[in-house]
Amino acid sequence: MKRYPNAVFFGGQLVFPKETRLTRLLYNFVVFELQRRLFHKGVPFLILPIPV
Repeated sequence: MKRYPNAVFFGGQLVFPKETRLTRLLYNFVVFELQRRLFHKGVPFLILPIPV
């Protein structure tokens, strides 16, 4: 962030045709936790859906 102060970070959210609690827990909550932590530091972060 010091070298590129206007940088934007990206994360992917896997989108399954049939989603279960296990797939939500393993794949989707991680990116939201990362977004939450970066938000508190003032770092822009976008989540993009990735169909599987």
